[in-house]
Amino acid sequence: MAEPSPHYWSRPLEALRQSLDSGPEGLTATQAAAHLLRDGPNVLEAQSHTSVWVLLFSQFKSPLVVILIVAAIISMLAGEWVDASVVLAIVLGSTLLGFAQEFIAGNAIDKLRRQVQIHARVLRGGQVCVLPSHGIVRGDVVLLSAGSLIPADGVVVSSKDFFIN
Repeated sequence: MAEPSPHYWSRPLEALRQSLDSGPEGLTATQAAAHLLRDGPNVLEAQSHTSVWVLLFSQFKSPLVVILIVAAIISMLAGEWVDASVVLAIVLGSTLLGFAQEFIAGNAIDKLRRQVQIHARVLRGGQVCVLPSHGIVRGDVVLLSAGSLIPADGVVVSSKDFFIN
């Protein structure tokens, strides 16, 4: 007899439901709470934020900036202080502008992440309820419709006119 597949997406539906302690009506509130306690919330860890200094010094990694700095050093060695000063001023202005743009963009992304919360329709005990995506657990039956974002990994159990992009 063949060994059952360890991959949840290739298991027969009833075997999958049994392994998740779920059914066609979804989980009960008690089951969902137990799954949430056992597995934790449905969230991805945010990327680690780089420090301001790392962000500033990363502006100097561009090959063009390095070439301009080398050109300024050569100009200094040749005694062309005005040329070296102009090139260094351009490099400094360019890197500060790039730093400011990245810093402001990073802060804007962080604010958006805090404000935007994805919700999903889920069957809990046979009743449709709307939950934030971090409250979805293994075994939940998620109901998708046109324009829905898929809030977690899952298996499509049934569909009608199902299109994805």
